[in-house]
Amino acid sequence: MTISHSGMWTIGLWALTWASVYAQDGSGPQPAHAWQVYPLTAFPEPGRAGSIRIGQDADGLIIHGDVSAPMGSAKRMDTTIGIWLADGTPAELPPIGWGNQFGPVVPTSIDDPDPPMAQHVQGPHVDPTVWKPWYRQQIPYRLKVAQLFARHWTITPLSCSEVGATPAFASLTVMERNHLACLSVQDMPTAAFNAADLTGAFTVDIHIPWAALPPLRSLTIQDLRCAVDIADGANGMNVGHAVIAPGPFFYPSFDASALIPIRLREPRIYRLTADALALSDAITPDDVHIPYICPARDPVLDRVVVLENTEAGYQYDPDPDARSPIAEEQVVWSKALGASGTLHGPNLVWQQGGTTIRSEFTIDDPGFAWRTEANGDVLVKDGPRQWFSKYGSGLCGLCPRIGIDIYRLSMADHRIIRLLSYEDVVDVDADIAVRSDWRQVTGYSYAWNSDVNAQVWRCTDYLYFDEDSGFRRVDHQLSDEPPNPRALTINHDP
Repeated sequence: MTISHSGMWTIGLWALTWASVYAQDGSGPQPAHAWQVYPLTAFPEPGRAGSIRIGQDADGLIIHGDVSAPMGSAKRMDTTIGIWLADGTPAELPPIGWGNQFGPVVPTSIDDPDPPMAQHVQGPHVDPTVWKPWYRQQIPYRLKVAQLFARHWTITPLSCSEVGATPAFASLTVMERNHLACLSVQDMPTAAFNAADLTGAFTVDIHIPWAALPPLRSLTIQDLRCAVDIADGANGMNVGHAVIAPGPFFYPSFDASALIPIRLREPRIYRLTADALALSDAITPDDVHIPYICPARDPVLDRVVVLENTEAGYQYDPDPDARSPIAEEQVVWSKALGASGTLHGPNLVWQQGGTTIRSEFTIDDPGFAWRTEANGDVLVKDGPRQWFSKYGSGLCGLCPRIGIDIYRLSMADHRIIRLLSYEDVVDVDADIAVRSDWRQVTGYSYAWNSDVNAQVWRCTDYLYFDEDSGFRRVDHQLSDEPPNPRALTINHDP
């Protein structure tokens, strides 16, 4: 196995390689509607013969085995079937690193003398006596994370166990399991064995529900990698194998490219919301934010999984509890706007009249208000709202933030225009007042004023000018009291 701990990780599992799936006569790729049929190869000789067929139905994958009697041994049914399954696209992890309010810190290697971003941090550079030992600790952790992107089941007439991702997940600490819970095993195959005769020959039908598949890189499932091993045992020891590949792979190892590529006859297509959004509409992918889906029975998904590094305010050196990577679920939402179409997020996407308009703006929660203007445009008001930044705010780093954003969905030129983005860090108290026509926004802040040597309210007015200019700040003055009624009740407890 070759693993790079800098740049994007390519995860490998198990060591055998077929360049592509071919028909049994070697003539080329099989038709999309046909079963994938593989002869069983005995290892070592003599062993069982037969074939494995791989197909699918609406609920998942189907593996059907026709297996002959064991050769040169007693008639028995102490048989274990091993199935390995992984994405056809190699899984990737973000490079080892961490993040702070200035951005990601990603050493090029453990020998990096000055990791990127260090030059933007005030004070001393990243401390090698802190980050290098932490960096070394991530390597065994990442080997365990890598195992969560494949599944290895052992199936007998009496039981079915997942013996790859499950023990890897169990070996993590409680904190690490909490960070990676959405990658854990969610469902299991079922199997029906049927003895063909008294010689030990049998058939088996194994159904793998979609939700049992590992996390995948695409909303379309068509190219996977798979291996099947049928092992006979005596006194708990494997004495013969029949495999659908030229060589043994039933021992634990990690080289995923080695599994046999299979192409489903019909792609399994997932959609983000009912309107078929792209993965990038849930999260903008980059080197340190990599989206995955967790397959489910329902083809309509409302969330994606994002692999990322631990980010926190003032984390100039990695915190001892930081891990690279962790997995976060990103919920995807849709909100109907009447005759004006549908707005999706968190990355704002507007679908209207068969047209899809994307933007660089984000709204995390669909609880925003909207209204239709006289010209048919839609105004979207996200706020007033309060939140805590994971990067910290204020002198203490724990101050809450408040803000409001107002957008125009322009029917004339199909654009999403941000008219106002107001944000403030709360010292003692703060609020935001919005006029009923949404044409005036006033930000209120209650803080210490050295001119009067007391805590006072100060207000700042923003008035709407036009579609091009949006809102402009027009006034900033002291105020005798906060707005009435209050829009926000500030919570200082993160």
